[in-house]
Amino acid sequence: MTQSDKNLTSILLESRDKLRDLIDSILEPVFTVDRGLRVIAVNKAFASRLNAHPREVIGRRCSESTCLFGNPFGICSEEGCLARSFFETGRPIRKYIEKKDAVGDTYCLEVSVSPVASEYGPPEQAVVVYRDVTPLKRLEEKARLHGDFLEEEVQRRTADLRRTQDELLLEKTRLEEAHNELIRLEKLKKDLIQMVVHDMKGPVGEVIGNLDLAKLEPLSERQLESIEMAESGCEDLLRMIMNLLDLSRMEEGRLQLNPASLDPEEVIGKIVSKFKTLLRLGGLRARIGVQGRDRVKADRVLLERILQNLLTNSINATPAGGEIAIMVSSLREGGIMRFDVRDTGLGIPESYRHLVFQKFAPASDDSDHRNSTGLGLNFCKMAVEAHGGTIWFSSREGEGTTFSFTLPVSGELQTRGRL
Repeated sequence: MTQSDKNLTSILLESRDKLRDLIDSILEPVFTVDRGLRVIAVNKAFASRLNAHPREVIGRRCSESTCLFGNPFGICSEEGCLARSFFETGRPIRKYIEKKDAVGDTYCLEVSVSPVASEYGPPEQAVVVYRDVTPLKRLEEKARLHGDFLEEEVQRRTADLRRTQDELLLEKTRLEEAHNELIRLEKLKKDLIQMVVHDMKGPVGEVIGNLDLAKLEPLSERQLESIEMAESGCEDLLRMIMNLLDLSRMEEGRLQLNPASLDPEEVIGKIVSKFKTLLRLGGLRARIGVQGRDRVKADRVLLERILQNLLTNSINATPAGGEIAIMVSSLREGGIMRFDVRDTGLGIPESYRHLVFQKFAPASDDSDHRNSTGLGLNFCKMAVEAHGGTIWFSSREGEGTTFSFTLPVSGELQTRGRL
């Protein structure tokens, strides 16, 4: 995360906390209910009046909540419920209710029920505010004698509302500025990705083409091996570039899948053949196992890149003498095909496992993984999910790791050819 992203996140969190503090600073009890008359939020004054913790109130029906804690407001019941009346009529409610307190003195509550605005039809939530207006009612009775005092009280309340409004407008402005900054950073990211892909994809492709031409010349075994290693490195770089491009497209919803009915054994065999030089130089064995005759429905290019990324990780993590197995099995009852890429490598440390599928996150702290972009597994996750599948892994340190993913089954193979 860049410093700008951190600053933006900090601003948003600060704005949210300030808004919550503003609501909690309201002295009158305030709570929010849904159409089922269940409490979904309360302020500190409401919880304090009930002498309860908010967790004891939220989730209960509003009448149950207040009655459970002694019904301190003295007005809650299923019959004549103001919140229910609001949801039935859709109109805001304000009502004055007079009650007797414990010593027999009369007090007056102003109860207001207002909608929480909704863009998709009738409001689904309402805000209920209890305000003790006993002093104001008494002042009204003495209005002829205390006109100046009433005017001062009105002005004070108005000033409080204006201050609250000013604070909300300020927060709105800060949120708009943060939103605009986020848009600017998003555009900058897109431009950077396009520039990197444009400037690197062509030259890398030319290098791969020239290496292919060089392999046509008479070469010693060592020279051919060096060219194959260079070609493998270039293909890794090209795959990283395409990962970056396709991740950007998937995040923006612009990546178009071209699903086809594929023979999984043919696809896997093609990928493993590309890695034969790396496998040989690393002293590793590769094993392919395909159960059943089903075909997989997937975008060939994306499926090949998923397998290439997982196979690259396994090669990097597995010491000489180890084995990498790619196994495929069909779960006919679920209409899905499961792929497992299993190695006998170092395993993933417990402290890094929560980062495995995050963008730009290393799978471990060893040197091989530090040299990666941290995009491969993030790409695998998004590509698998774009097909409607799921991806996961299991790992034991010192014993190895298995990455598994599922894709939809296309149908049964009529014939099966072997590479």
